Formats: sequence, C-alpha cells, structure tokens
Amino acid sequence: MDNQLCQTLGNLRLADDQPDYHARKKNLSRLMKDLTSNEIRLLKQILSQVTLQTDIISRLPLELVLSISNYLDPRDILTCFAISKTWRAGFKSEQVIFALADRVFPSLVYNEPNAGETRLHSDSVVKALCTWTKIAEGRYGIKAMTKYRGDAETSFVADTEVYSATELESMSNRAPLHVSGSPDGALDSVKALYGYGKIAWSTTTDGVVVLDCLRTRSRQIFAASGMRLADTGLVPLALGDKLVVAGMYHYLCGWDIETGTHKRVTLPCQLEDAATIGFKVVVWMTNKEMLIWDFGRSLLPVALPESLLTTCLDNIQCQVHPNSSTVLLNALDASTAVQGSLRYTLYEFSDRKLAQTYCFDLPREDPKGKLLRGQPLDHLGHKFIRADSYGLFTMGGFKYFVDRSETGSISRFLIVQFNVYKKRFSLQYFDIPEIGVGTSNFSWHVWNNQLFVQPDHFEENSAGYERALSTIYQFKSETSATGGGRPGQGREWQELSQKPRSEYVCVHGDDDFLLLLGDREYTSWSFASNDLDSA
Repeated sequence: MDNQLCQTLGNLRLADDQPDYHARKKNLSRLMKDLTSNEIRLLKQILSQVTLQTDIISRLPLELVLSISNYLDPRDILTCFAISKTWRAGFKSEQVIFALADRVFPSLVYNEPNAGETRLHSDSVVKALCTWTKIAEGRYGIKAMTKYRGDAETSFVADTEVYSATELESMSNRAPLHVSGSPDGALDSVKALYGYGKIAWSTTTDGVVVLDCLRTRSRQIFAASGMRLADTGLVPLALGDKLVVAGMYHYLCGWDIETGTHKRVTLPCQLEDAATIGFKVVVWMTNKEMLIWDFGRSLLPVALPESLLTTCLDNIQCQVHPNSSTVLLNALDASTAVQGSLRYTLYEFSDRKLAQTYCFDLPREDPKGKLLRGQPLDHLGHKFIRADSYGLFTMGGFKYFVDRSETGSISRFLIVQFNVYKKRFSLQYFDIPEIGVGTSNFSWHVWNNQLFVQPDHFEENSAGYERALSTIYQFKSETSATGGGRPGQGREWQELSQKPRSEYVCVHGDDDFLLLLGDREYTSWSFASNDLDSA
C-alpha cells in the first residue's frame, strides 16, 4: 500500500512540482478502487492522527482530505484554507463547514433577515475560525466591560414576554421580583457558571436561576414550578448550548433556554456533578453512580467499569463530548499519587456502555529533566474544563518549584489535556515567576493554550485590615504530545482595584468573553473585533 500510495500521489504532481489538477480525480479514483476497505480505513486513520502541515497536506488529494474532515480540528481546517482558493472552496462547502460548526461552535448561528427559520452561514463559521486562531495566538484586543452587580444591575433587560412578574411569583411562591427583572439578593460566585456567551447564577436569597446573555444584554429568570424554593439550595450545575441545569438536594431541574420549558426529575441520592450538551444531561451522584437524562424523559443508568469504582471514587468529574454522542469521565487515580506518580484516566461511554479507556501517566520528570515534587492542581478544587476551541479538555495538572540560581525560584505548571478529535493526551508546561502562587491561595484556568493565574496579594490599609490586590497574569505555551514544548513569556494582563479579601475564580472563556467572578459581582472582558481584524 505504501509504494502504491507514494506512486499515485507522485503522479498528481507536474514536472515543476505543481499539482496536476487534471490528473487528480482520475488517479485518486484508481487508487481508491485498488485499495481494500481496510486499507482505506487505515489511510484515513493515519491522516486523522497527525497534525496536518501545509507542506504535507498540499501534496494530498483534496478529495481524500475532505473525506476525513470529521477527524480534523480547527487548526487543521485553517491549514487547509491557506493552501489555495480551490481548497478553501472545498472546505467551505456546506457538508464540511457546517459539520465543523456543529462540533466546534455549536452555539454559532446566523439569523437570516425576514426568514422564518434560523440558518447557519458558512462565512460566519470562517469568521469564527479566523477569530479563534488570532485569539489562540495571542493576537487580540481586549475591551473591558463595566463591572456588574447581580443585585443592582439594571442594564440587562428581562425577558418579560416569557417571564412576567406574575408568572415568576406563581413559580417561586414568592413576592413578585423587581420590575427590572433583577432578583433580590447578591450574586454568589461559587454558584455561577459561564458558557456560550451566557452567565448562569443564583442569588443568596432567591430560589431562582438567572441567565444573563452578555451578547444581547438580556436576562432570563428561571424558577422550578411546583417547588417551594425559599432557601438557597438551588445551585446551577451545568450550562450548555440548549439547557441550563440546576440541582437542589435530590432534585434535578432543567430549563430549555429558548422556550423556557421546565422539567424536573427526582434522583435516588444527592447529586455531585453534572454536564450538558444539546438536550442530554449527565449526572454524577454522591453514591458514585452515573445517570443519563434526556431532557423530559426518564433517568437511565450507566454501567461503570470495576476499575473506576475501586481506584478513583474521590476524584471524578464528568463532561459531554462536544458532538453530544458520548460521555466522558475524568478520573485521577488516587493510588498512583501515593506511589509518587499521577495517572489520569478518561472513560468514554457510548449508549450507556464503556466504549474506550484512555490513560496518561504524568512523568516523574518534566521535559527539562526536573523531578516532579509538588502539589497536584486537582487538590485545589479544580474542575474538569470542557473542550475549548482546540477541542482540548483540561483534565488537571501539577505545580512544583524550580530553583534557578540566575533568576531565583519559579513555579512550573504542567497541564494535562485530552484532544477529543485526535483521541490523544498532550502536556503543556508554563514557567511562572514568584507572583504569589507559592501557596494554595490562587485561582487558575487554561483556555486556548493560555494559562491565567490569579494569586492572592495582601496589603494592610490605614485601618490595619488586610485587603486583597487582584491581578491576573497570562502565560502562553505550546502543546506537545510527548511533554515537550516551550514555556511562554508571562505578562501582567489586568489589574483590578483593591478589594476586601474575596475568592475570585477565572471562569472558562470562549472566542467572545473571558470572565472573572467575584463576591457579589463579576468582571467580563470582550474581545474587540476591530482589534482582531487589525492584529
């Protein structure tokens, strides 16, 4: 097969090493005709497991690369765009570009004027891809937005056509909410989620879930009908492209974001974690069982492997694959930590059965030969971060110190990620100077090959009280499947005003926003399109 493939690909080139487009289809048809079905499957698998470079991919038949487009990530697609106008047109075809949007940008839609339906436009996907790559490379402009207070914000307009004050009163069994649609009580950052340009949060006094859209500056207020929610038990658990999910004790509540439809199920025990994509909800419970809830239907159990139940019970988080066909469980093997190493295991479930298991052992030495002696970031309350624009799930990491005589002591972060399209692990590392991350009092978040760290800095004011200085630092790195790569240069990204000590959390960003949640308020940064176009 190798000789035949090389010969056929060679026949697609002219004497001056230019592509012979007239012979392409004829020779490709001959190649595909001679290959067996297993050889064709092997060829697609080989191409799908490598990062496509321009000098390699340009020598391949366009038709062959299009046939494996479902295996390509955004970086590969952008490489194909850059080869020629013919390649760009091929990948902008509806079959390819819309399938890519479903996998990578599920919330991207194009509202066609005067049309009775919402349609996706290929140019919208191309623009999102170009925006994504500039953000991923650090070539973007930042436009800070006004700080927002959940209990006093009036710039968000409530969706009163769907949720009137009377309806809210009957749903929550409380007095009518404010005319502006703003719930009583303050935003609780611990109970706030971000995704798809929206923030889902609950308050300290109302038993409702508020959904604020940063793009449209609109607000929806959800309450569970038939339940008396006079306490603070209703906690947002998952925010997807179609549903917002919250839980209270043994109850799991879900709302259709578009229609406001509410559904509720009773769980056999208290829930611990949840995730959602589309109309599918995955629930991980305190009794170490996993359930699947198709919105509005019955709960269905998932058969868990014995290895998961015996070694990883205390370090499990769940997520849903971006195409919503499979469920992923991230587990940190506690037994390996005692032995001086860390093993991350990703369990992939399909049709409520275990389909595949992926394991990654964190090496005992980093890429520069330094022994790993430090603290797993997972022990700092880190959550399993859903896939970013690269298709990378952040599974966890490790922090330790490196003593450099010329520069002093620095902190080094090793971040373990899993590519859901390539089905393989990768390792990033970041060298960080001493900026207050020597203790566990810091927040961190990985997004599009960038690490955002917010350490705690304290100063005493004139009254003798400690006040926190909140500063975000940004670091860039390169992904390497073998643990290589080079650490990016860190820089101070944003200074915030001095505030009383409070715990901030860097929340998952996307191509539009990056958020910093705090007590009673959050700060969001939007990426200015004009700056992106000129970057």
